[in-house]
Amino acid sequence: MKKAMLRDLGLAIRILRSLAGDWSQGKLSEESGIDEDLISAYERGLEAAPHATMRRIAEAAGVGLVFFDEVVPICGEMRRIYERDANRSPGGRGSILEDPKDVLLDLARDVGNAVVESLEPYFEEFFSARRSPCPEDRAYAERVWRNSEEFTVDLQVDLVELIAGDEKNWALAEKLCGVSRAVEDPEEALRLARLAMRVAEASPGVESWRNRLLGWCEAFLADALRREGDSEGAKEAMARAEERWRAGVFGDPDELLDGARRPSLGSL
Repeated sequence: MKKAMLRDLGLAIRILRSLAGDWSQGKLSEESGIDEDLISAYERGLEAAPHATMRRIAEAAGVGLVFFDEVVPICGEMRRIYERDANRSPGGRGSILEDPKDVLLDLARDVGNAVVESLEPYFEEFFSARRSPCPEDRAYAERVWRNSEEFTVDLQVDLVELIAGDEKNWALAEKLCGVSRAVEDPEEALRLARLAMRVAEASPGVESWRNRLLGWCEAFLADALRREGDSEGAKEAMARAEERWRAGVFGDPDELLDGARRPSLGSL
C-alpha cells in the first residue's frame, strides 16, 4: 500500500474515533482488542492494517468496513488540499511527503477536528442509516447481484470478501438464498447457498439478528444439500438452522426475513 494511502487510512481511523464519541486510542484498543501501539502506528501511516483488522476497528465503533471504503477517499482529498495550500502559503509546512510522520500528526490535530465538525451531518446520516437493517437494503442487494451474476465463481467469491461486513449485506444473503433455490443445477444451488452463508456470517449486527439471519440462510443450505443428495448433511444443517432461527426470535422485530419462505424440515 502506498504511503499516501496509509496516511489517508490513518486519518480515517482518527475521524472514526471522534465520531464514536471522541474515543482515545486506548478506548478503541479496548473495544476492538487491537494493541494500542498498532492503532497509533496505523493512524500515523507507519503500518498497513490487514483487512480483518480494519473490520474489527470499524465494527468496534458500530459501523461496517464500508465506512473506510467511503471515508478514505475523502481523507485523500483533504490531504491533497492540505499539501497544495501548505506549499503555497508563506511559511507553510512544505510538502507533506517530506516528513510524513510529523506532518500527519499535525494534520490529525489541526485538520481532524475541523473536518469532523464540517462533515458531521454526513457522518451522522452514514452511521444512522446503517445501524439497523431496513427493506431499502434489498435494492442494494439487487444491484450487487445484477452486476455480479455473470462473474466467474472466483470473482463472485472475491466480491463477497471485498464487501464483507457491510450492514446492507443481509439483503444480499437473502437474495443469494432465493437464487439458490430457484436454479435447477443442484451443484450451483449448493454453491450459492454456501456463498449466502459466507455473506451472512460476515454481516454485522447484534447477536439475535445474526442468529435470525444465519437461521434463515442455513435452511436454504440444508435444502441445497438435500438436492445434492447429502441427506445427512441436510438434516444436520436444518437442525442448526432451526436452533439459530429460534435463538434470534427477537432479533428481527420488523420481520424482514419471512419465515414462511424458509425451507422446512418437512421438505427434507
